[in-house]
Parts: sequence; structure tokens; C-alpha cells
Amino acid sequence: MNSQQKPSTVLQSQNSFDQQSMFVKYAFLAESAHIDAKGNITAVAIFDTVLAPGFPALRRDITLVAQLEGTASEAGDHKITVELRDEDSNRLAEMALPIALGSSKLLHGIFRSGVILQMHDLVFKNAGHYEFVMFVNGRFLGRVTFAVQKVQAREA
Repeated sequence: MNSQQKPSTVLQSQNSFDQQSMFVKYAFLAESAHIDAKGNITAVAIFDTVLAPGFPALRRDITLVAQLEGTASEAGDHKITVELRDEDSNRLAEMALPIALGSSKLLHGIFRSGVILQMHDLVFKNAGHYEFVMFVNGRFLGRVTFAVQKVQAREA
């Protein structure tokens, strides 16, 4: 990597199908997203920074989009939990819901399932780094990090 290239952020996870190994293939934040009947994900306005005029800052809509992959033995009903954490790992909010994964999309014993979680009216008390941490049935899956920054006033 030369000095002008930015290092890429890679979501690390176990990727061995020798055991139960559901993992996050990719995840990101967007304004909105949709999964069509073929399983294709369409996302609008992907971002990693929330800009706020001041604090506390209200963010009306944030959509967490993820593609999960796992073995046939892991397909079925699960509980997905997402925690919003600040840069000190304090849990600010939590969302949990039942979800059916991979029941109709098996290819060579492996499933891929899109997950879209829409969150509304989140309040950020301060600028800083935040993350959404994802769990399935209590087991860590991955995280999506983002920043909340104050918008700099433009000079006239």
C-alpha cells in the first residue's frame, strides 16, 4: 500500500464451514434499503458519518443492512440482537427480533440472507465514534462503526 492509499476496513469473522459458523459477509448503514423477491439488496444513501448541527442530535432514520452467510444446519429461526454503543462501549439502545434465515436460499449447503433493520429517532448526545454490534442467538456476529460529527458552519 502506498502512502496515499487509505487502508480498507474489513469486517473480520470466522469463515470456516467446518462448524456452525454463521457470519456477516458485509454490513453497512444507509438511509433506506429493500430486499427484492430474488434476495437482491437495494440501498439508498450509504454512509459512515452522521452530520449534526448541534447536540443532542436527532437522526430520524438509520437502516442497518447486512448479508449473513451460514451452513444449512444454521438455517431457520433465530433471534437477531443489535446494540448501539458509544466509543466507550456503553450500550445506548438495543433492538432484538426473531428472524428466519436461509430457509429458501441454500446453494451447496450454504445460505445467504439479507437483513435490514430500520431504526427511527435515535438521539446522539455527543459527537464521537459509535457502533452497531450484531448478535445471533447471543453469539457475536459483527459490527458496523460510524462517526457522529458536528457540521462546521460555512463562512459567508
